[in-house]
Amino acid sequence: MRPVYFDFLLGCAGSQRRASTDMQASERPLIATVLAGLLMLAALATAYVGMMALGYLVPAVGLAIVAALVWLGRGHRVILAIAMVALFSELTMDLVIDFGDGLGHRKLDISAMALLVNIAFGGPMMTFLAVPLLASYWWSAALRDWIGGREARA
Repeated sequence: MRPVYFDFLLGCAGSQRRASTDMQASERPLIATVLAGLLMLAALATAYVGMMALGYLVPAVGLAIVAALVWLGRGHRVILAIAMVALFSELTMDLVIDFGDGLGHRKLDISAMALLVNIAFGGPMMTFLAVPLLASYWWSAALRDWIGGREARA
């Protein structure tokens, strides 16, 4: 049997604690707070690196925007698009670098373009945080209601 706090964190409907207290529209779920905090920490770490290499200020701004959107519970399409583009550009870059020998001199062009897209959409930190963000969005009713439900009510 799973602990109750695990169900509360994920917002599962089977949780006894969640069943006893319905989530109000103004209550921020714990998973949204945790993800927004992780995204903001990643933005601050990337901005710190950006003080030494100015190219990393762009992904820091992207991470901060996604953190603010998750915190406020707005822009679910923007959040999902940024996370998906970051994941697919990282995947493209890795696959082309590893298995792109048949591409010849185009290999570096394609991987450089994928790197630029990845940097523009949050960089490597967004790629690492996109996996728990997307998994929580798809499998957690609390996060989905917080981000997607607020736009439907507005």
